[in-house]
Amino acid sequence: MKYSISNTGNGWLLKIWEPSPIRSDSSLPFLYQIKTLHATQADALEALATHQTMNEYHLMQSAS
Repeated sequence: MKYSISNTGNGWLLKIWEPSPIRSDSSLPFLYQIKTLHATQADALEALATHQTMNEYHLMQSAS
C-alpha cells in the first residue's frame, strides 16, 4: 500500500493506492485508489491510520 498527503490550499488530500502487479494486461498501475479531502493534516493522518488498520485486519483474515 502506498499513500501521499498533500496540502491543496482547500484542505489536505489523502491518496491511498495498492500498486498493481506488473502484467501486460493491466490497464491501470494500481489495484485500487482512494482519494479523500480532510480539513487538517491530523485528520488525514487519522484516516490513513484507520485504513492501514483495516487493511492489516483483512490481510490477516485472508491468510487464515
